[in-house]
Amino acid sequence: MMKKNKIIRDERVITQMNRIQGEAYIIISVVLFSSVIVQQIFFDAPFKQYAVELFCVVGIAIYTIIRSIIAGINLEGTQGKINTFTVMFFVGMLVTIIQGTKNYIAYSEMYQRDGMGYFIAVLVVLFISSSILGGLVIMVLNYINKIRQQSIQRALDEEETKD
Repeated sequence: MMKKNKIIRDERVITQMNRIQGEAYIIISVVLFSSVIVQQIFFDAPFKQYAVELFCVVGIAIYTIIRSIIAGINLEGTQGKINTFTVMFFVGMLVTIIQGTKNYIAYSEMYQRDGMGYFIAVLVVLFISSSILGGLVIMVLNYINKIRQQSIQRALDEEETKD
């Protein structure tokens, strides 16, 4: 039988590599998201031109969340529960700024002719609806995370009582 040579890695090196890969993940996500925004707003590109980047950003986020929940990593982290209202506000603002800019660029002549009331009404509806959607998503994620953390706690408690 041949003996496999195992490479022993130092935990500090592994931790540092994970940190570097985590930073690379953030950089790639930001660059992809920025690419989507630039193509959508400034280049007025059709959806099919930036669809791959958008699907990658959304896919990365979904994968990270699902994988974290499955692995038992508490999404709440050390900060406590994810503040639903903060997420609602930031999602609402992000969507409103991006779509509001795109909307104004596309329909600026109409808004200037008919008045800014329509534009403001669109922004208000957009902010409210995207905030509600963001809040619902974060509430569902908090609920799933809570169930998973309770499951892990039960398993740990059962293991502790067996010993």
